[in-house]
Parts: sequence; C-alpha cells; structure tokens
Amino acid sequence: LSKAVYMGAAWGAPVPAEVIIWHLVEQTGWTLDYIDSLPLERLHEWLSIQDGRVKAMNSSMRKRK
Repeated sequence: LSKAVYMGAAWGAPVPAEVIIWHLVEQTGWTLDYIDSLPLERLHEWLSIQDGRVKAMNSSMRKRK
C-alpha cells in the first residue's frame, strides 16, 4: 500500500481506493462507516468534482505565469 501511495503521489500513477477514502475522512470529518454506506455513484461524483476543481486551479495557475 505504501509503495502504491508513493507512486501515485510522486509519479501520477493511480492511487489505491484507501487513499481516496482517507482523503474524504480528512476533508469532511465523516466517519469510515458513513463513507462506506454511501452509494458508489456518490463517491464517483465526489471524485469527479475534486478532479475538475484541481484541473481548473492548475489551468488558472498556468494562465497567470
């Protein structure tokens, strides 16, 4: 798990699901039980929104340079 997390952070490789789950816990304060009870579609929506936000921030940063 540690190596997979490192590869994702350092090289942009796909990260394990555990990384996403713990990121949700850290950002929202929700419990693992609550997150586990969410439908997969909701988790996918959250990931898509986060991805869009990151891409937008990166894009606006490049325009400023």
